[in-house]
Amino acid sequence: MNKGDTITIFLNYTVDGVPIAEDDFDEIEFSIGSKRYTLTDEDIVWDESAGAYKIALSQADTFALGYDSRYQIRLKKDDTVVSSGISVLSLGPTISKETI
Repeated sequence: MNKGDTITIFLNYTVDGVPIAEDDFDEIEFSIGSKRYTLTDEDIVWDESAGAYKIALSQADTFALGYDSRYQIRLKKDDTVVSSGISVLSLGPTISKETI
């Protein structure tokens, strides 16, 4: 994956060893670089065929990311919030800087 590519991120996470499923949480927040995506803003959607939530990053989104961007997920149910550790998504360079 390179900067300027469109990227689909599947949220294949587990809580206590159980994969997260549709309607498990009141809110899901996925942060990568300086971008924030949420379930309530409909940035995060359930993909029935994959059996997982997903986020679609546009060309503009990936151009805005650094080459190594930190990301983390937070999950809320009622008043309880849990989060993952922080990981890094590495993107390769691209010659063009234009959205096509």
